[in-house]
Amino acid sequence: MKKYITVFILTLFLIGAGTIYASSNPVKSFATWYDSAFQLKAEKLGSVTATGLITGFSGFNRFVKESKQSIGASIANLSDDRSRQTQADILARQYEMLGDLNETAVELQKENFDDYLETRNMEAEISQEVEKMLEELLNE
Repeated sequence: MKKYITVFILTLFLIGAGTIYASSNPVKSFATWYDSAFQLKAEKLGSVTATGLITGFSGFNRFVKESKQSIGASIANLSDDRSRQTQADILARQYEMLGDLNETAVELQKENFDDYLETRNMEAEISQEVEKMLEELLNE
């Protein structure tokens, strides 16, 4: 009889434990735990991502500012160098042209303008005479 009572109590205990286990809904408990764990990880990941993005954007912003300053300085230096070079080229060309002009003036002073004017007047007279001759020939 002890055996029956022991089996009966053990059976009641197992039935009670199964009922308690079945009523606790382990799937729902697991889903709740998973959702809360996922939410915590998602929040951590979101905060780490936001911090990383802010740090990255601030670093990029600093890089852009430094690049703008560096490029501005480079452009200013290049502009100054080009201006100085252009001014030097203009002055060199000016002195070259002045030298050529002075040489031409010296050569012209050596020339006799009276002979030049006589030559030009003779050429003009010859041209007029040739035109008259051609006109007379064509009119006959």
